[in-house]
Amino acid sequence: MRTSIKVKRTIKKKIETSLGIKKTPPPRKNFSRKTIAAIRQFQHGYCAVNGCNIKTKLEADHIRGGIGDNTARNCQLLCPYHHRQKTDRDRIRDKIAKQLEKE
Repeated sequence: MRTSIKVKRTIKKKIETSLGIKKTPPPRKNFSRKTIAAIRQFQHGYCAVNGCNIKTKLEADHIRGGIGDNTARNCQLLCPYHHRQKTDRDRIRDKIAKQLEKE
C-alpha cells in the first residue's frame, strides 16, 4: 500500500512540474574543495561544535541552509552526530515557522 502512495505522489509531482504549477527547487550545490580546505584549517581540523574533539569524517554544512550561499562564510564542518542534530533542529524550526504562517 505504501508503494502505491509513493507512486501517486511521484506522478502528482511530475504532472504539477510539467504543467508549471509547482516548480522543482534548484539543485543544491556543494562547497568547493578550496572552501572546505580553508574551513578545515580555520577550525584546526575539529568539528565546529565547542567541546567536540572529533577530527575524522567531518561533513560540510551550510550554516544558513536553503539560501544558495556556498561561500566560506556559510560553511562549517561538523561530525556526523552534530550534523544530524543541526539538520533535525532546522527541520523542526521550519515546520514551526510554516505552521505560524498559516495562522
